[in-house]
Amino acid sequence: MNGKQVLIFGITGNVGSAAVNGLLNAGAIVHAPVRASDASSLRLPPLISPSHERLNLLYGYDLSKWEDAQRLKEKLASVNLDHVIASIGPWQKTPKIHEMSFEQYRNVFATNVDSHFIAYRTFAPQILQKTGSLYLIVNGAAKDMPAAGISSVAAASLHALSRTIAVQTSDTPGAALEIVLHLRVEDDQTFEKLYPKAKDWSENDATHSSVFGQVFPKLLESGKRGSFALDSKATFLGLVKH
Repeated sequence: MNGKQVLIFGITGNVGSAAVNGLLNAGAIVHAPVRASDASSLRLPPLISPSHERLNLLYGYDLSKWEDAQRLKEKLASVNLDHVIASIGPWQKTPKIHEMSFEQYRNVFATNVDSHFIAYRTFAPQILQKTGSLYLIVNGAAKDMPAAGISSVAAASLHALSRTIAVQTSDTPGAALEIVLHLRVEDDQTFEKLYPKAKDWSENDATHSSVFGQVFPKLLESGKRGSFALDSKATFLGLVKH
């Protein structure tokens, strides 16, 4: 991954920050758009050093807005991207569907589905025409968990979108891949508090960001397409040690 240009969405979350850390450790150059307007209003996970020489933080981009994505595309016009990782959309606790407002409903889909479409539509054409490049969509196991409420509906919608993308890109030079995470990824500090006796993994296959980040360079170089379930410690280790 040395010198590869990687665009990562969602770096303030546990998975996104893990991706940044893993790619920087592998020698990549990381471009990371954030909603915050400047450094003073940005709260980064401790895992990410904003002063890292190969981290390009891009302030003031809201990927739920089409116009912001186009501004970002113009900003990065001179960058020959090799890969994109889209880890967009927080877990949102919402009322039951028959009790929620339309505004709450739309907010979940705007952040967890619409943002993925906007990011993909904007940057995938560049990735798909480049052999060896990958557009990676990060989804969660909530797609199969109706008890998660509207978040389950959004994750299932993202999965359907990803499956359609897989069919439409089956013969393109660059690839598209959805990973569905069944693993629990905590930030390092939270992991230590929850599992004080564990080193890198808990008994229920939870891990922390600095460990999980190792999987992203492997995924980007894996040649995988379609959808892939990252559902256990064994699956993770099989990728990392490959």
